[in-house]
Amino acid sequence: MEDFGGLSFDDSLFCGGNVRESRRLVSYNAKICEEGWFTQNVALHQKADVERLDVQKFSADQLYYQRDYSRALVIYRDMLGSIPPSNATVRRDVEEAIARCSLNLGEADAALDIALDMNKSVNPNNPDQQTVVWSLLRDVYKQMGKAQEYMRIQQDLVTLHPQNAHCWLELSDLYQKRSVLQRRGNTASKPLLAENSQIDTLLGNRTDKRQDDQKKAHSCVNRDTQWSFIQSGNSENSSDTCGEEKLLSCERKVLDLELRDGCGEGQREDCLTCACLIQARVLLQETERGCTSFCRQKNKKLQANILRQLADMGVPEHVVTEATKFLENRNEADTNIDTKSSDDPLEEQQDTFEDRRLSWASCLQMG
Repeated sequence: MEDFGGLSFDDSLFCGGNVRESRRLVSYNAKICEEGWFTQNVALHQKADVERLDVQKFSADQLYYQRDYSRALVIYRDMLGSIPPSNATVRRDVEEAIARCSLNLGEADAALDIALDMNKSVNPNNPDQQTVVWSLLRDVYKQMGKAQEYMRIQQDLVTLHPQNAHCWLELSDLYQKRSVLQRRGNTASKPLLAENSQIDTLLGNRTDKRQDDQKKAHSCVNRDTQWSFIQSGNSENSSDTCGEEKLLSCERKVLDLELRDGCGEGQREDCLTCACLIQARVLLQETERGCTSFCRQKNKKLQANILRQLADMGVPEHVVTEATKFLENRNEADTNIDTKSSDDPLEEQQDTFEDRRLSWASCLQMG
């Protein structure tokens, strides 16, 4: 023990530090599962709940992809009672699998009931859940031949994923089929997509409503034109009426409504088809910069197919070019046409997907 000015230090303090003994490394043997291990005779009653569910899920998934939907359906249904309430993710996955098995077995009504129940519990703030459920509903409606519901759910998917070119391509295919059914005009062709009554409901007759909308739009333009002259002499009145951006918006709506009235229902469907195709091509062009190798080739092939379809439908090349420029350069007001103030005189008119997303389609010239 040393004493330095009243401070005492133990001799062990100045000794060398403890030397850690090196441990002998033991080889780590990772658990390696053989291919198809879950198809072997496994004593499920001896397994923990989580591991037992994994074995059942893997077995059912393999049967599903082998198109053995009957056996897969039995396992999926047996799993539902064992899934803990806290594991909502696995439950939704299994419920979707049951619905798709039922759909492939021709039990569309059962699949629809499951899909509708899933849609009730979907989280509106979770786009992944919405995508899964709405894609399931789309496939069910497609197989059942419910045209109105099929079109609506596909439009919802486009609204949810407006940057997905494949969603736009499928929507264009729906519009094209609807146009074909209109042109044929005989009940024998209706089962291709829907019944005659459903097509009539889907198309709708909004002639009187459009005339009222045109009057409202013209009234808005006239009112705002008068306001522009008043504003030039007195800027203090600007808070009482809409501004210059509102004036331009109303003028554009007048033009759009007039063009739409000059376009028959059959040609209107063709215009919507072409608009979806052009929108999809613009999105593919935007994603092409990040594509490499075979992805770029697939992207270019899709673009070439779109151009071929547009040419077959008689859309002039300069119209495609101008429409592409419009979609690439349109400002925020154009892309968010459905976000308007509550005092907009045309708010009631902008109530459909076409009005919100494809109002410019009527400007396309068809051959």
